[in-house]
Amino acid sequence: MKKYIIKIFLEYFGLGLTIGYSVIWPLSRGLDLTQVAILQSCIFITSLLFEVPTGIWADRYGKKNSITFGLLFNALGFLTITFAHTFIIFFVGSILIGISRAFSSGAEEAYTNEVFAEDDERKYKKIFSNIAIVSEIGIFLGSISASLITIRLGVQSVFLFASVSIFFSLIYLIIFLPSEKFTKNDSKSFIVNDPRRIKDEVFKYKKFLLVFISLSILLESARVVWQPHLIEVGWSQANLGFIFAGLRVFSIFGSFMARKLSIKSLRSIYISGIFGGLFLVIFATGTKYLAFFAIGSYLFMENYFQLHQSNYLLRIAIQKDTRSTFLSAANLFRNILMAITSPLLIFIVANVGIYAAMLLLFFSKLFSVLILKIEQRNIIYSDKVV
Repeated sequence: MKKYIIKIFLEYFGLGLTIGYSVIWPLSRGLDLTQVAILQSCIFITSLLFEVPTGIWADRYGKKNSITFGLLFNALGFLTITFAHTFIIFFVGSILIGISRAFSSGAEEAYTNEVFAEDDERKYKKIFSNIAIVSEIGIFLGSISASLITIRLGVQSVFLFASVSIFFSLIYLIIFLPSEKFTKNDSKSFIVNDPRRIKDEVFKYKKFLLVFISLSILLESARVVWQPHLIEVGWSQANLGFIFAGLRVFSIFGSFMARKLSIKSLRSIYISGIFGGLFLVIFATGTKYLAFFAIGSYLFMENYFQLHQSNYLLRIAIQKDTRSTFLSAANLFRNILMAITSPLLIFIVANVGIYAAMLLLFFSKLFSVLILKIEQRNIIYSDKVV
């Protein structure tokens, strides 16, 4: 498991380099906010188009192989964005990143659960929390490095270093990490039975899954307006890396609390949904430091919620030879909603204002929490799930 932590750190260090500048960089190259929103939608649309095919591919040919392709396309995507100077080139880079997400989503969680947790829920809970903490530390250090790189070399170099870090993660994965154990009989059984089994499970829990996903999409939907708004309230472009590094402290604390608190109740999800929405509204109306605190608190809520969502989805996907496919199906719903909400949010910010946009997200979260409570009553759970 320690070897896997190194892979995670290298990958998320690369992501951390870009997280504070993903919107500012294309804006500085002449794109407007609407075009940036289109690029964000492109990532999600591309990911959703490839989600289920890559999930099936991962279960058929190996989850490690799927993660390998995910890292490869991610490195190529950031490399393309590094030298992008037109909307079309940024568009190509976004497509590559979308494909990378499709290969990694589902396969990453299924690989971790199967290879390192050995399908044991307690082990998975501990491992997932450790991975979340390491990934947040990687993003934290990457964000700090991003500001230092920006001050000395400029924003463009941030994306170049990111592609290099993710490429090293890819090489490390190939050389040092094991493949999951599966036989040809497992694959044959999957091909014959999986499509119907997955369809039945998704249909059975479709409303419940949609509510979970609608709660989780709001972080990514809101992210596209964070960077411009933080600059508007007084933070400088060079300090964005430091700001986002500070925000990761809230995320790390959220991951730590998720590990310590009970997994047997969905009450924490209700709390994170409601208060997370309130913090978004405070961010839109707050001053320089209040806006920073509001987003930090929101990230704490989101990271606490993440472990509960992953645990629930894996308890549904009880057939380990189809976990990648099931999780990819769940991510398919998520990306459809993301492709719609991200440009819609930008349109509202541009035409009405950021306060109205964040208020809309708050009511969306509140509505999702209420529906989640209703749906929970309609499903009989075991002690493992609830």
